[in-house]
Amino acid sequence: MRKSKRIFASILVLSLMVGLFFLPSNVRESDAASYSENFRGVWVASVFSLHYPSKVTTDDESLKKDAIAILDHAKEMGFNAVVLQVRSSNDALYPSKLYPWSKYLTGKEGLAPDHDFDPLQFFVEEAHKRGLQLHAWINPYRITAKPNDNATLTSQNPAVQHPEWTVTHSDGKMYWNPGEPGAREYILEGVNEILDNYDVDGIQIDDYFYPGSNFADNDTFAQYGNGFSSIQDWRRDNIDQLVKGIYDIVHMKDSNLVFGVSPMGIWANKSTDARGSDTRGAESYNKNYADSRGWVKKGYVDYIIPQIYWNIGFNLADYQKLLNWWCDVVDGTDVDLYIGQAAYRVGNSDTSSPWYGVSEIERQVNLNRTKSQVKGYCMYAYSSFKANHDLADLMKRLNETPLAGNNTIEEPSRGGDETRIPVTPNDPVSSFVDLEGHWSKPYMELMAQKGIIKGDLYNRAMPDYQIKRADFVLMLLRMLEIDNIEGAQGFADVAPDAYYAKQLATAKQIGLVNGVSEDCFAPESLISRQDMFTMAYRALERKNQIDGNVDVSALDAFPDKDQVYPYASSAMSYFISKKAVNGMDGMLAPTLTASRAQAATFLANLIQ
Repeated sequence: MRKSKRIFASILVLSLMVGLFFLPSNVRESDAASYSENFRGVWVASVFSLHYPSKVTTDDESLKKDAIAILDHAKEMGFNAVVLQVRSSNDALYPSKLYPWSKYLTGKEGLAPDHDFDPLQFFVEEAHKRGLQLHAWINPYRITAKPNDNATLTSQNPAVQHPEWTVTHSDGKMYWNPGEPGAREYILEGVNEILDNYDVDGIQIDDYFYPGSNFADNDTFAQYGNGFSSIQDWRRDNIDQLVKGIYDIVHMKDSNLVFGVSPMGIWANKSTDARGSDTRGAESYNKNYADSRGWVKKGYVDYIIPQIYWNIGFNLADYQKLLNWWCDVVDGTDVDLYIGQAAYRVGNSDTSSPWYGVSEIERQVNLNRTKSQVKGYCMYAYSSFKANHDLADLMKRLNETPLAGNNTIEEPSRGGDETRIPVTPNDPVSSFVDLEGHWSKPYMELMAQKGIIKGDLYNRAMPDYQIKRADFVLMLLRMLEIDNIEGAQGFADVAPDAYYAKQLATAKQIGLVNGVSEDCFAPESLISRQDMFTMAYRALERKNQIDGNVDVSALDAFPDKDQVYPYASSAMSYFISKKAVNGMDGMLAPTLTASRAQAATFLANLIQ
């Protein structure tokens, strides 16, 4: 959160230490979490009754049951925040003087639940009982989610009462006109109503702004666009005014409340704007006229949650490139960066898809952990965890480990399933606190015993964390017992004061590693499986331990052999023939990133 809140948080912690046994009865569990820099959120959508309720009904007991099931499951999985969509389409999940009851709640617009039941109030109270934050998520501009809904709006709907503030877009759906001052004030009044009546922890808006560049607002521009050289700049200013307006209302009500936006993952491509990301996708700056980068720089938000809904390595919009870009955007600001992640995409049945299984989300979360600017994440959507037990189990494990402050010597990584030679450490070692029941326990303990891997200050091995290229080189050099070569010339992209600078220079001089391009090594990038095997193969070559010729036909047993880069074919073929590599679910997965557990097991196999 913002600096003032961090100072307040420190005061709060001291107060708790002094008066732990004298807490007033009205202090809720989630107060401590409100200032956490490990935001672990899940989106719960109400539009089309996607996640809440399970079916439209006026029955208050059924609505309560659905809410409790969601909150209990979120708590069980280790989330600390629920982002509930309370206004999805110019409607409300609470009794409002401004908006009608949502048809996605009771089945008919304007129809209230039985016995004056208030879903938002219930969610807030029950979330706080469980130590969860509850952020109220609104869609500010969308009036109808389907064209057919235009004719079914009730006479009490503000869009019917103020048609001069609306535009029916080319997609057939109706929107508030962002350029109409009356529409903007109505939306802000709606935010004010929520904050006046509910003890929510924050307000969040999503990525629906202008629906496209062909929005029919030329007449509005002619009326209100004085001083703007283009309609595009005027549109962006309209959105800026709303965002700044919500921020001001939130902090006028309570300086400890927070306001965040979850925009599209791409602000602008650098081919369009030099400040943009190395991507080739739809741009929120030019398509939706949403200057999300500007909101961060101007301090219009407390947190930003870009929706980076693509996989690591995707050619049009690489998750890793966008993560780095957003880290640069928030760097030096008081705005917290949380990452919006596509849990809904996991479970693809195509084994060649990066979204096959649940490993992509794991890789992404562990990549987040390598970035000090990332303070948390939010998963879309809740129903994905309800439908996929493997994903729910993974999320529970990931949520148990804080994102920030792990103080690792080597960066963490994700799990793997290489062939495992039975290993028993020769001497007793102190078990890491997070290895009990983990398949890698004997391998990681053996590697720790030999000084090849190290835990963090909290005695954690972090077996399921991803590992950087530089840190795997450190492991190899320790295994080979190679001392640093003083004066060795390093890579151009390695800072002289980096903790791995001398080791990488040594590895370069002895031919253990090559650069990725132009004398660069990309030390902070996560290491791929094929690069891990290639480095180890070169290490064995240096020790004259490669026995016999390498038969590259060993790759033929794997359907993804064509994904192996030519430089890695000998290494992967050799380790396959030596049974040191068995693949992952029948695949080599050469471009996937490696983990501490996977690296430790592989190196243990080599030592054996």
